[in-house]
Amino acid sequence: MNPKIVSQDKNKLFHYTTPQGLIGIFTHNELWASDIFSLNDAEEFIRGIEIARKIIDNLYDSASDADKKKRIERFKKDLAHIGPSQNISTLVCSFSEAGDQLSQWRAYCQGGGYAIGFPFEGLTKAIEGQDFILAQCIYDPAKQESEVRKLIGKIVVPWVENPEKHKKKNPWASESDIGCGISNQLIWDLHGLCSTMKNTSFLEEREWRIINKTKSNWHTKLCFRHKKGLAVPYVKIALPDTDNRDFWHQVEVIVGPTPYPEESKTYVRRLLRTKHAHAMSIRNTTSSFREM
Repeated sequence: MNPKIVSQDKNKLFHYTTPQGLIGIFTHNELWASDIFSLNDAEEFIRGIEIARKIIDNLYDSASDADKKKRIERFKKDLAHIGPSQNISTLVCSFSEAGDQLSQWRAYCQGGGYAIGFPFEGLTKAIEGQDFILAQCIYDPAKQESEVRKLIGKIVVPWVENPEKHKKKNPWASESDIGCGISNQLIWDLHGLCSTMKNTSFLEEREWRIINKTKSNWHTKLCFRHKKGLAVPYVKIALPDTDNRDFWHQVEVIVGPTPYPEESKTYVRRLLRTKHAHAMSIRNTTSSFREM
């Protein structure tokens, strides 16, 4: 995966975070990917699932015989169970192409915060082998539906239309077992796709996400943090070691709106000197401070 991006800095993606988050990232060399249902974007994720449900319902209604309807019925039942109570962990960590955007400061850094700019290529390489992908968010509703329809056309339709072809590849498996495997594949791939869906009103954020590959056995890796009375699941994303000069020399920190811009910048510099031997760019936001 080597997508093209257009940003204020074409080589970076920015992660907006609180002072506590900044300290944790540079102390432990890690990012956190949190359960999507603990975020404000869960509604957009569910919208993607609703698109899939409608497409599957239409397939069922238009099926020409009882056998096809029976095969489609499995997908209808499995899609009905997707939600906060599901056992599948969908975990995301968000970034923006925009490194100094007032709407981002307001949304994620109330009371003070930072935008950490990571090198795009370095970030992509860092998550290799950790069962994550880096994906660009989709804001256009027509494209969202198109991508879901394309996924269903690739996974579901061939099984519904020509089950014998699948049975030849798995002669010892029952039709029920084959259907179960195909349905699981659809659910896993839908989780990844729907995790990239955002409301068009947030287009200016130009968001990218690190998303876990849900087919992996994530329940053994889950950690938990407190948020609004909930024990929220998250997993750790390892960043390169501190001796990786190629990566850390490209990292920068933007200090968000604050009544203490120079003190904030100084303290960040001290933090980086304590935890990292490499010089990193630190600069203040161009946005003037307002009580957010």
